[in-house]
Amino acid sequence: MSVINWGDVPTWLGTLFAAAAAGAAVWTMKSQRDQIREQRVFIGEQSATMALERAELRAAAEDRRWAQARRVRMMQRRLARRPTTRARPFPTTTGWSG
Repeated sequence: MSVINWGDVPTWLGTLFAAAAAGAAVWTMKSQRDQIREQRVFIGEQSATMALERAELRAAAEDRRWAQARRVRMMQRRLARRPTTRARPFPTTTGWSG
């Protein structure tokens, strides 16, 4: 083995720290990609759940609408008959001679 060149120690230490920082950056990016993937899966599940809930709410609203419509009762009330005249609405003669 050769003797350590103390002038190169700061360079070697800098290289080691840079390698450690690069490793940490790679690990952080991988962790973030994993987290984003998990969030996409979660969002997909939530979207599916919300679509089902929305369909259930629409069905419940439609059921309520039909139930309310079935409760409506129409009553026909007879009105007193007015005396009618058998007069024609328009005169049969035009008033012109001829």
